[in-house]
Amino acid sequence: MVTLDQVPGAVLLVDESRTVTAANNPCAVVFGMDSETLRGRSLRTLQHDGVLDGSARECWEQAVSAVLTGAAEAVTEEISMASTGQETGLRYTLRVTQSEQSGMARCSLRSVGTSRGYEETVTALHHSTRELMDADDVETVLRRTAAAANDVLRFPGTAVREHDSQRDMLHHIAFGGRVGDIESRPSFSVETSPHGRAIRRGETVIEDVPDDDPYDREAFTQTMYVPIGDIGLLSVGTVGTNFDEMDVQFAEILAENATAAARVVDTTSRLRAERERLDRFASVISHDIRNPLQTAMLSLDLARETGDTDRIETAIESLERVERIIEGTLTLARSGELDDELITSGLDELVRSAWNVAGSDEATLVVEDSEDIECVPSLTQSLLENLVRNAVEHNDQPPTVSVGTLDGGGFYVADDGGGVPEADRERLLDGGGRDGDGFGLSIVHDIAEAHGWDLTLTESARGGARFEVRTG
Repeated sequence: MVTLDQVPGAVLLVDESRTVTAANNPCAVVFGMDSETLRGRSLRTLQHDGVLDGSARECWEQAVSAVLTGAAEAVTEEISMASTGQETGLRYTLRVTQSEQSGMARCSLRSVGTSRGYEETVTALHHSTRELMDADDVETVLRRTAAAANDVLRFPGTAVREHDSQRDMLHHIAFGGRVGDIESRPSFSVETSPHGRAIRRGETVIEDVPDDDPYDREAFTQTMYVPIGDIGLLSVGTVGTNFDEMDVQFAEILAENATAAARVVDTTSRLRAERERLDRFASVISHDIRNPLQTAMLSLDLARETGDTDRIETAIESLERVERIIEGTLTLARSGELDDELITSGLDELVRSAWNVAGSDEATLVVEDSEDIECVPSLTQSLLENLVRNAVEHNDQPPTVSVGTLDGGGFYVADDGGGVPEADRERLLDGGGRDGDGFGLSIVHDIAEAHGWDLTLTESARGGARFEVRTG
């Protein structure tokens, strides 16, 4: 005697009262509930549960009546079912025949998929593509691809996974069109899983699901895996049927559209970040070169008035400093990374050079200890200048500015001024500034980040501000 689990597709036994008495494993995919939950439910109850619409329930009941009364040996219809919480019903071929058990009708359901109609599928594909192109980030692209897979491909077993290239794993983003309730679903290795084969090959892979499948796919007859570029994977499963050429074609078009949308999102994001960085650094340059430029102009005026040629040398040094600031800052603006070679530099020398530019006669500099650091000297001096300037300009009384080293690598710049309220510290480090300018600390933040250093703001031992730059 053939058991239900040996029959292709989702198969149920329905008695004269139109109640399910038995169901096989694939029914879990079609109905969104396991066979134990299905057993004892009538077709009318399934309609009430939102699984069947009214026309599908009536069609099914009439087919069961025709077979059980002997009016027909078999009845084949196409019905719509809203399985696994879908907003719109997926189409299935329903075939009802007489069961070997008296008074029972055997009802099999098989996926219809894209064979519902070429024009209808193309329309759904166009609609989904527009939504993909409107996404703001790659994760949204993948989630919308999962929803589109249900609308376009019309199979119950759709899933989208994101490719974690660092770990070479595939993680669930959505299953059956749902983005929730996926935490318990396992990740799969690209190297060893059948899912990952499509990523490794860079092409669509179709597999017949074995009876002893270790990947929890027994409910499906076939699975299809289509790579979404190198960022993800579209998975599709059939129930009781095999994929045809049109199914594969539309799945690949959807995956290609998702890949294109992800590229657009990535490019747009990078261009937006670059534009913001360039705009910000245009302001930063004008802020950071103000002091050395003013020094150069003042020195030239004095040279003109007094004939003191030493003033011209001071002006040249200041203008060279302006040039270094512009070059270094534009390097950060264009790439956010360091193009210059790191050089071993003494902290003491960098601090004193910064003090000559940004310090004041009234304030006091104390270098408590020093060490050598690997850095781009011009940018690191700019970082120190801005920290010194921050202490000098934003305290009511001329401060004492202390510089020293940190255990584990790095340095600090602290003052004995009024300090910074704890609630404002994060905003300052994000470029908020003290009096609304924000440029100086924005420079500090970006130079530290470009070097791979960690920047924190806390309270100094004397109640002022203490900026810590950890290089280790």
